[in-house]
Amino acid sequence: MYVFVNSFGGITDDSFFVTYEYRKMTVRIEDITKILLVKTRKLHLNILFFIISILFLVVFMNNNVSFLFDVLTISISILFMIFCFLFTSIQYKFVLVKKFDFIELIIDEKMQLDAEILISEFNQRTGKV
Repeated sequence: MYVFVNSFGGITDDSFFVTYEYRKMTVRIEDITKILLVKTRKLHLNILFFIISILFLVVFMNNNVSFLFDVLTISISILFMIFCFLFTSIQYKFVLVKKFDFIELIIDEKMQLDAEILISEFNQRTGKV
């Protein structure tokens, strides 16, 4: 009897299971065609920082209050623009493709390594890539 288990899921002789949000989802190995781990970059905060930077320039630069106020506005705008380009947020998706359906789970960065190990173990056992 073949068994491989880690904190993300496991493989037995005839089934593959994933533990996600305290639930156990089990799929027969014969039904699985492919398992993927997709890494995507989330751009929500990048877009927000960019919009704030542009708004600072548009709203506060039209006032002719003082030179110091203009320098402060440009500095804050540049700071938000730097945050826009430097901040990265990554999201991992575990995708299990079955014959006529698929399961997509959004996983944390700390579970990403366990998911990679589980996928590689599944691919070694079944020969599916």
